[in-house]
This record gives sequence, structure tokens and C-alpha cells, in this order.
Amino acid sequence: TPDTFIRSLDLESSVYEAGKDGHGAQTIRVRTRYTDPDVNAFIGLAVYATRFNVDLPLFDPLNPERAPLLISWGGDFGLIRGRSLWELDLMGGNFKEHLGFCPAILGEHHLSEHWLFYHTTTFYLFEGASLADSDQGVKWARKSLGISVGYRLFGAQHLASRNGPSVGISWRFESLRIPFLFPSMG
Repeated sequence: TPDTFIRSLDLESSVYEAGKDGHGAQTIRVRTRYTDPDVNAFIGLAVYATRFNVDLPLFDPLNPERAPLLISWGGDFGLIRGRSLWELDLMGGNFKEHLGFCPAILGEHHLSEHWLFYHTTTFYLFEGASLADSDQGVKWARKSLGISVGYRLFGAQHLASRNGPSVGISWRFESLRIPFLFPSMG
């Protein structure tokens, strides 16, 4: 029955040093999950947004289009097996007025009660430009609060390095009763 599902909302925010020139970037991730504890599987919705302090130059290397914001949005599907969580996000993405397909794979692997290793890789596939964004590191999590430290690899053809260390904070809320996020279970 729907009442046995575990409803959760994950909010993550991180900053990272994008490139050797020290240009920064900020990321926000919002994710909902409906987890069925009988099969340890979930579905939900996800939105990722990254704002770069120095605009991204994409598409034509001689006359690039520039914008500071990269957004992806769509559905998330996953499994929980033992101490690991695996997730596949099938999303669309925006860069200015360009739309593209943006699949992502995410994993969380518990090392101990409060420590876990995480990794997220997102591919932004626009017509005329493709980007890869990979974030990995360790997170300390207790109840609904988490603090992470990692390294982010961000690259595209004809794009100077935007790789760098990252730090973040996350909040997890379970069994929410918010009708507009969980309409059939509010």
C-alpha cells in the first residue's frame, strides 16, 4: 500500500574550485524518492543546477555561447542492496535555450555507520556539445545532516579545466506529508 512507502526529500548544496585559475562554482541538487522497503527500490524526481562564477563557453570554439548556469531535471530510479545505493537518473538538461539528454549514475556506499563514499557522474548531451561532470568523495552523515568533501571533474571538448576540490552539506527529510511533492501520499 502507499502508506508503507518511505517518502524522502534530499537537499544538497556544494561549492567547488573550478579550474586551476580558482574560478568557483556552486551546485544545488534536489531529489525526491518513494522507496518500497519490500524490494528496496525507489523512484522519484531530481533537479541539479550548477552556477559557474565564470561563464561556460560551449558549442563553437571560435564563437562560443556563454552562460553561467547548467541545469538538469528528470526522474531517478534506484536500488538499495546491502550497504550500497545505486541510482540512475534519466534527465533533460538546459544550457541557455539549448535542450539535451542528461543521464546520470549515482552511488553511495557505507563504509561505517556514519561514513560513506559517494560518486555521481552526469553526461550533458547537447547537439553540438557534450560535457561530463563527475563528483566523488566521502560524506559524514548523521540523522538528516551530512557534510561532504570530494573532488569534481568537469570537462568538455574545447573547454579549459574546471576540475577542483569540493565541499558540501546535505539534508534528508523522511516521511514528509507535503501534498505538492507527494500528491498521492500527502
